Amino acid sequence: MSTRISWMAVAVALVAAMFPAAPAHALEVQAGETGSAMILPQAAPKTASTRGCYVSNINSSITSTYNLENPVAGYPTAGLILWYFDLSAYTGRVVTGDAQLTIGMAWGEAAAMVFRQYECLSNWNETEVTWQNFLGPGMTNNPGFTNQFYNHFSPQVATATSVGNGNVTWIIPSNIVQHWLDDPASNRGLAMRPDLYANKMWWNRAATWQPLGKRPVLAVSLLSNNQRPNMPTNMTPVNGRAAMPLTGIPLTASPFSDPNGDGFSNSQWQVAIEPGFSSPVWDSGILTARTNASVGATLAYGTRYYWRVRYRDNNAEAPEWSEWSAPTYFDTVLNLMQPQVRTVGQSAMILPAQPNTNWNGNAIQLFNLVDPVTNIAPAGACMYWFDLRVFSQYTGMSVDNDGDFAVGVAWTSVSFPPTFKLYAVLESWAASNVTWNSFIGADWATWALKYGAELDATIIDAFPAVYHWTVPKALIQSWIENPNQNFGIALIPEATGNSQLRTQISSPVPTLTFDLSTTNAVPPAQPANVSPADGAINLQLTPALEASAYSGVSPQGAAQWQIATEPSYAAPVWDVTSTSAFTQITVVSNVLQFSGRYYWRVRHIAVDGGKSLYSVPTKFDTEVKAGTFSRLAAQNAMVKLSQPASNYNGSVETTFWPMPASNGICGIIMAWFDLGVFSGLETESNATFMVRNAFVDPNFGAINFVCYELRKPFNEATETWASYVGDSSHTNYFGESFGPQTLPLDFFGTTTWEISQALIQKWLDSPETNFGLAIMPESANGNAFIHTRRNAGTSPSLRVSVIPEPAALALVALGMLSMWRKRR
Repeated sequence: MSTRISWMAVAVALVAAMFPAAPAHALEVQAGETGSAMILPQAAPKTASTRGCYVSNINSSITSTYNLENPVAGYPTAGLILWYFDLSAYTGRVVTGDAQLTIGMAWGEAAAMVFRQYECLSNWNETEVTWQNFLGPGMTNNPGFTNQFYNHFSPQVATATSVGNGNVTWIIPSNIVQHWLDDPASNRGLAMRPDLYANKMWWNRAATWQPLGKRPVLAVSLLSNNQRPNMPTNMTPVNGRAAMPLTGIPLTASPFSDPNGDGFSNSQWQVAIEPGFSSPVWDSGILTARTNASVGATLAYGTRYYWRVRYRDNNAEAPEWSEWSAPTYFDTVLNLMQPQVRTVGQSAMILPAQPNTNWNGNAIQLFNLVDPVTNIAPAGACMYWFDLRVFSQYTGMSVDNDGDFAVGVAWTSVSFPPTFKLYAVLESWAASNVTWNSFIGADWATWALKYGAELDATIIDAFPAVYHWTVPKALIQSWIENPNQNFGIALIPEATGNSQLRTQISSPVPTLTFDLSTTNAVPPAQPANVSPADGAINLQLTPALEASAYSGVSPQGAAQWQIATEPSYAAPVWDVTSTSAFTQITVVSNVLQFSGRYYWRVRHIAVDGGKSLYSVPTKFDTEVKAGTFSRLAAQNAMVKLSQPASNYNGSVETTFWPMPASNGICGIIMAWFDLGVFSGLETESNATFMVRNAFVDPNFGAINFVCYELRKPFNEATETWASYVGDSSHTNYFGESFGPQTLPLDFFGTTTWEISQALIQKWLDSPETNFGLAIMPESANGNAFIHTRRNAGTSPSLRVSVIPEPAALALVALGMLSMWRKRR
């Protein structure tokens, strides 16, 4: 076949495959049209823009658009457009998929019009071809056109509908394109035929100002002849290198080599905290040809990092990337002065409801166990694993305290809040494939054998929030000393598990925080609080804290400052470890509130991780302002006659159950509120005492609790029935009664009592008389669970209104003035 193509080169775009996992080396060819013509069947030219007939040759040297318009009455079609794409440069290559023919237009009627593509069965010359010389007079009218059409053209290759003037794409089967590449002489082009109406102005290659895609283009995917470069090898740092710096780590890899002999074009480097590289912490991007690079990110202390590299050749046709090198790892230097905050390495959810389904925390953002589906197993388990192997590289690592396990909650059932218990996992698992059945096994009743004893429990009753569980330091120590026995921890609901727990691809991610030092580190001397003085009052909200000077064998590396609303520091409102503020620090804004009592302490930390004892806590009060304030219980305990030697501590227990009764007497639940900040002030109304319940048993009638003033102090950490009541009557320690209240049957109900203004005023005038409040079931029926102070959201609370002295005096003065005016 002869076509005039000397002035128009074939337009070809080569796109290299960018993905290392692709098994085939893809070559994307975009071949522009190299020959085209429009032929028309009617005897006389049309009256519109085409102005051609069956003896007319219309090609791209005459016009930049082809418009078949609509068929002339009596003729079988509006005409044909012939397209040719020269693929001879790819003779013998292998097609990897169907091709796409795309043509744009300058204008088109809005109506939907169907255009079909056929292979031409004979050659044509774009500068000479007409309807008459290509198809002959017999094809001008029906039935000749219909009967003889397939003498000139193949069966339909592709069809597409054009609406308006947008680009149109036809899918050309791969076998047809493969035939053209195997036998270039068989490529005689395509013929485009409308079903009926055809008033569209199609661009051809003469529209050089239009991009490919507007101009006709045939996109073909071929198997590239280029072979990938050889996979590089990580050289330095050597695998397992410890104590690497946080910045500028030099990475080097093996020299470039290529099976085709191509040259070295580019490299790309990645660093991640897990060998799957799902979310690299550093990606170099595409660099020039180099076998070394410096990590361009600031890494974290005491963390294991994996790294890899790949090379690209400079093949002129289709540059190829090598496979990524096999990952190796290095560990960054430890920082024992700061708490060790570990983000979760693996997490997974397993469910009896879907026992063979894998729920990987690296693939889904939220875990929700919902409700149990069987009475022999819980609703499921959320399992978490933290990589502590970086610490196992060293000898003499010592965990200093219990760890804090924190999980973000996106949503929870407030009506039926679940309690999640924490357990150690006793067997290995992989987040990528673990399921309920693969981990627990066929006998679901044995699920508890996969987990250790209960470590902690927390009720999840508000959202969004972060919840905390305590991980024993002995368990963390065992993981560091025996990394092969670190199987992680699990959260398992007590009943319902209807909460959405965030995973590592959500925010915030689950974390495990603990202190670490070396066994030979000598702790510095215990510091002392210097300023503000113990019992200071009327402080503003950003006070300066000052501690005594550092004294230790090793140099000071940091100081850790804590502020809490109660002296146990169960939930500090401010916890800062500073490597510069050693003996003085200013509390930042938005931490403290007016009319608050705060306790603070500090400890000194040596550069080798040695940590002093915390200073003896002292307290200060911020400026008191008039208003109504809610105070959470600062002490909370339960004592039971049925278990007289048992201590039930509200800072440890999640709920109190005052059963069983003994001689008709249930347990006494006690709560003390620190009102010292209001000492000497006036209260203007009754106070409100509130408790919240979990389960309330409705089967034996209403459950009433009576509230009393306590006349004797208690210690939540040690108090028992024997130590508090002894052999006497418990009523000896009750003062004013505030009556019974019936607990609501709601799972998350609230019960309140009005506490007399007189009692509150007595406490403010004489703080030494404030021993707190007690509630206990009115009868032997006390089958209810009452929330403790363990969680702030469900803690017993006391709501009081106070008037500072100046305001109280002003009110008195106003009252006297009013009386004087009335007399006048």
